[in-house]
Amino acid sequence: RGENLLIDGLYLGLEVAGQFGSGHVNNDLPGGGHNDSNPGREALLIEFTADYALTIGEMAPHIFFAYYFAEGSTSGAGDTGFKPLFISRHNNEPVFDRKYGPFSRFGNVDMIPTENVHVLQAGFKFKPDQYWTMGVTYLYAFANHSREALTVNPFGVVFLDDRGIGHEVDLWAKYEIGAYTNLFLNASIFLPHADFLIQDFGNIGAANATLNEFDSEVAFGIFAQIQIRF
Repeated sequence: RGENLLIDGLYLGLEVAGQFGSGHVNNDLPGGGHNDSNPGREALLIEFTADYALTIGEMAPHIFFAYYFAEGSTSGAGDTGFKPLFISRHNNEPVFDRKYGPFSRFGNVDMIPTENVHVLQAGFKFKPDQYWTMGVTYLYAFANHSREALTVNPFGVVFLDDRGIGHEVDLWAKYEIGAYTNLFLNASIFLPHADFLIQDFGNIGAANATLNEFDSEVAFGIFAQIQIRF
């Protein structure tokens, strides 16, 4: 990571991480029987961030951009994608004494998954006074593999019917209560791009597997939180 690498006021960050290994899974199948497998754990993560301070007026405006990629399963046989440790949800603005830092990588509605995903983000922020920072962030997410299982629940395996996941817009503000305390306010909307397909448990892997389609709903999120650093 570096600061002012090319142009004064421009911050660029690039992070690449990988994971590797394998595991053993012994699953009891519906109707009896077992399914032993050795799923892989190899996966890749790439994150690029950019922040540019505009020299306009006294409100310290910034524009920022980010691209996030977390690999998902390629085999569909129990492999896992990249599992980020610190996903930075609900925190659009870098906190405390860090001038730059990660933005909220997956938005603030918790609809964008943390793996098997590409996330594009762009936004604008400014400081109307010394205590407040306000901004707006737009995110678009799409899946790396459209047929990777999102989750398994009592009804079956859930997929997306398209690689597109959806659009999100976050309106947010940060108030610096004190040297070690910040108040965050947020209002968001998530517009889904794809519907969900649920494959019945009884037909998993069968040529005539039943897929039931369910509409995705627009999601809203409003929250306030206080962050305290010790």
